[in-house]
Amino acid sequence: MINRTVRFLVCAAFGLALAGSGRALAQDTPAEGTTPAGGEATPPPAAPSAAASAPISATEATLHQGAISIDGDVVINLSANEAFKPVQIVPNFYYGVSSELTVGFVHNPGAEIFQAGGGVPTLGRGLCISGSSNGCPHFYDNFSLDALFSFLRTSTMDLAAHGGLDFLSLSDPFRMSLRLGIKGKTMAGPVMIVADPSLNIGLNNRDQANKEFVFIPLRLGYMVMPELNVGLSVALNGPTDRFGDFYTIPLGAGASYLISSALDVRAQFTFTNLAGKNGGGDGRALSIGAAYRM
Repeated sequence: MINRTVRFLVCAAFGLALAGSGRALAQDTPAEGTTPAGGEATPPPAAPSAAASAPISATEATLHQGAISIDGDVVINLSANEAFKPVQIVPNFYYGVSSELTVGFVHNPGAEIFQAGGGVPTLGRGLCISGSSNGCPHFYDNFSLDALFSFLRTSTMDLAAHGGLDFLSLSDPFRMSLRLGIKGKTMAGPVMIVADPSLNIGLNNRDQANKEFVFIPLRLGYMVMPELNVGLSVALNGPTDRFGDFYTIPLGAGASYLISSALDVRAQFTFTNLAGKNGGGDGRALSIGAAYRM
């Protein structure tokens, strides 16, 4: 209670100081384009820099208000005896409603951790372009309505409620599920940690493929340089019913490279079930993609 009171008084004093400074500046600074006594005309203010309008920082889980993020990956199956069966294009679109709330129309709501596979039904899907004879029963068969709401943010950490409505299958049988979770991002020096655990609850056609399902993905990244982030992704996934019979543990290694404040490229190689039930190295996938923010 005392700490809260102290923080409140400090913030109030700081706010009053800023307000006082603003009034002083308003009184002392001549209007734009006018000539002060004995001086030159005041030039118009400079336009804000690109850095000032950057839509998101490294540790923020949500976009700034009005910002748009578009990312996508080409996901290639490299599993034993199934290479290039299938090949998919997996796009995601997000919009910042406010600095706390971001909504999206996506095909991989966990793309920041696993772009390639990951053992999650809503991951690694989208536009299946390799044809019905090469692992694509449908050209387009899933999407998600995604949302993130930041409720705890500091300069080095962000926690956001992360959930959505997942349309797992648009064909027969039609399947929908509700996803509830929390996404966290934090940075300590050059190390960045991203976690995005969630629970999917089947809403219809509740067969084994659409019951309660838990996902616990984690990515540990290292900033080799300000532009280059390399990391390992791991997850523990499985149905709550008979978890021990069906759980998977995927492992991915990848990197992202920041080309500019608005654009980065990324790649990831994943063992889709390296150490889970009936796991091994036969299930593999590769993704190559990019993310653009404006």
